[in-house]
Amino acid sequence: MTVVHLVNKHYTHRQSCINFAAAPSDTLSQSRRLIEHAYDSDTEGDSGGGGASDDGTTADTHQQAEGATKSRGSASKASALDPETVFMQEVGETFLRCVKERFAETNAVIELNGLKIAEDRTFADCARYIFTALLQLCLPCPSWVSPEYRSLFPSEAPDSSSKDGKLALLGRFKKQLAEWGNLLRRFLRSEDDQVELLLTLEEFCGEEGVFEQPEAADATSSAAAGGAVFAPLFANLLQLLYDGEVVEEAAITNWAAEKEHADESEKVFLQKSAAFLEWLKTAEDESSEEDEDSDE
Repeated sequence: MTVVHLVNKHYTHRQSCINFAAAPSDTLSQSRRLIEHAYDSDTEGDSGGGGASDDGTTADTHQQAEGATKSRGSASKASALDPETVFMQEVGETFLRCVKERFAETNAVIELNGLKIAEDRTFADCARYIFTALLQLCLPCPSWVSPEYRSLFPSEAPDSSSKDGKLALLGRFKKQLAEWGNLLRRFLRSEDDQVELLLTLEEFCGEEGVFEQPEAADATSSAAAGGAVFAPLFANLLQLLYDGEVVEEAAITNWAAEKEHADESEKVFLQKSAAFLEWLKTAEDESSEEDEDSDE
């Protein structure tokens, strides 16, 4: 799958996630076994949801998910939104529940993979919104988040135009990445998935698509802060993702190479990353020279 295909993907199919917390203990155990099996059996080339098993157990899991959909109180509110926005919010709230209830990483994987199966999505689709949920946890609570999770968010956003504000914002993200970076890595199954994550970072910082911010009465209000707060720090975020081994050098260079052929209006974040990309190239050259010297 090329990056162009990744950018042009349109998501139209929506169901809902499995409500593990509400399930009886025997159903919970069965569902966990089904989802763990589905997670382990998926490959890097996965382009859909959980697929179908020989004995039809995945179909049963879908039926359970459909039943859970009917019981969700937020379903009527979500129906007015486009499917991609709905999925973004469902991944976000599923992840926030894992954060609030202090789920172990394995249990968080089960919850999010259950949503992936129910929605017939890919690992990269889930990674996209796990990642942006980490970024959003550094900012004041978005309006779509349920009241029970609002205490997880700070009340104000740092001023990213000041040095201290930039350091504070990066510190918040670094903390989230340290705690949940490994979970994010488990949903990035290929280099293409990592490239898509960088495209998502562009969308988030540019407040495009599902990340577009509604018009605020007071545009300077910290409570109305969106992804644009991170825009000046795009290169710093790239480095944190690289240092945290969330995205590899090859994914970053492939993203940059693809952007070289884009319109000038789409090169904003590429230009912001010029110094980091040069550093990355220099580090690679130095590493190659060291390898040659050691061979001699």
